[in-house]
Amino acid sequence: MLKTFKISWSIENTYRTNAIINSFKSIPFIGKHLPMDEFYKIAPLKIFAGFLSVLWEIGTTFFGKLAYVLVLMALSGILAEFSKASVATIFVHCYILLTILGTFLNNQLFDVDNICLI
Repeated sequence: MLKTFKISWSIENTYRTNAIINSFKSIPFIGKHLPMDEFYKIAPLKIFAGFLSVLWEIGTTFFGKLAYVLVLMALSGILAEFSKASVATIFVHCYILLTILGTFLNNQLFDVDNICLI
């Protein structure tokens, strides 16, 4: 299972790295004067793009969840103003409800766009 996770993460990281290198084509001066094949031959550029890819993965993983909890806390505080329940009670109820809904609505197991046969 750990080997499969490493392979999956490596493929995703390679995909992001190549996407970052490919995006350099949209920079006006660089994209017009260097052929696209030259970008993939520059080792420091690959390392830099790989580093950006890892930072992006870490950022989206942790900051997305932090934003989710902060929005949920703000929502609980607003709803507590209009009801007799405490903020903690509303937070727990909303968290459980959104967790159950999230298991069905954001299910990557049945997502047909990300089918990988490895």
